[in-house]
Amino acid sequence: MVLSIVAALFDAGGYAFYFFHIYGGSTLPNPASWTIWVLLAALNALTFWKASNDALATLQFFVGAGMCMGIFLYALGAGAFTPLNVIDISILIFCVATCAIWYFTRNALYANLVLVGVGAISVYPLIAGVVMHPAIERPHAWILWTCAFVVTSTNVYIRLRNMPLRKRMWYMAMPLSGLISHATVACLILFFQKH
Repeated sequence: MVLSIVAALFDAGGYAFYFFHIYGGSTLPNPASWTIWVLLAALNALTFWKASNDALATLQFFVGAGMCMGIFLYALGAGAFTPLNVIDISILIFCVATCAIWYFTRNALYANLVLVGVGAISVYPLIAGVVMHPAIERPHAWILWTCAFVVTSTNVYIRLRNMPLRKRMWYMAMPLSGLISHATVACLILFFQKH
């Protein structure tokens, strides 16, 4: 229970930092990535909870879904998004189509695994933006989100310790994917802003 709360607090802290960076004009979010993340956050929370049947292990994802929607709506209303390019639009269409396809399967674990792949692809427009224009992002939120995924990955692993290892790894796919993608963004921001 403690790890679930700690992960949710890291997640909420990351969103708070991100909001204030957008509000202050030091962060320009990518609309393709954030549109996909709003959809994924809600779907991920529901599918991970249904697949794992563990509301506490899913707490970070529910907190993230609500706060992700808040950030998206604020950035949209404030006109704070970067302009979309052809690659952004292509990835957005691909990810939405993929989400529509898994919807018809009605299998929570399979759906959650599809979301892992979509999530990995959705971070590309943001990463490309950071590489080309490092000043569009700040590392604080990404570091806190990485910490949240470290804690959640640990929590899911511990809570499912009686499950066979192969099945446990299927459930670990989402938190580990989140950890890798958020840590990648944080490292790229730190690296490119120093050079």
